[in-house]
Amino acid sequence: MDRVLVIGSLNMDFAVYMDRRPQAGETVMARSMKLVPGGKGANQAYALGKLGAKTAMIGAVGSDAFGKQLLENLESVAVNTAGVRRIPCAGCS
Repeated sequence: MDRVLVIGSLNMDFAVYMDRRPQAGETVMARSMKLVPGGKGANQAYALGKLGAKTAMIGAVGSDAFGKQLLENLESVAVNTAGVRRIPCAGCS
């Protein structure tokens, strides 16, 4: 496997930790929250990059802080992100 092209999604997952599962209709306060880079395509590209495969990703992210973090995560394992489109978002700075 010389080169791999991954076409797919890039998402920021919000993992919320609670002391217990809420009952139907109940609101339960979270103990903590963690942001985790994800998306089926991004996860595959990340794993390939981590294994040393020459990998490129095609997809799209917003031009916000989450989009930047998603790209940095892939680039940390040498995934080429030149094919990931940055989409301007309303209200982003």
